[in-house]
Amino acid sequence: MLVSVPDGFDGVRVVVAETLPGAAVDVTVMAGKADRRVRAWGGGAWSLHMDMAPSGPVLVAIEPSLDAPIGACVERVELLRDQQVVANVRLF
Repeated sequence: MLVSVPDGFDGVRVVVAETLPGAAVDVTVMAGKADRRVRAWGGGAWSLHMDMAPSGPVLVAIEPSLDAPIGACVERVELLRDQQVVANVRLF
């Protein structure tokens, strides 16, 4: 999914639906020449703080974690700046 971010961002939060123990999902966020991956194990919110990424188009990729016996269901991915949401991808 491609997301437009008018300002840079310095964090990624992945919100995962409640699931079975051992479930996991990988979310990769690519901006400019950098990419970051968040691995979410089970339900709840999982976050990653990082150096400021540039504004502009951001690619968000959701993939099954090959290290987990089952996949987890992502509800949304939020891009953060100073702990505030600047862009999000909602999955239904």
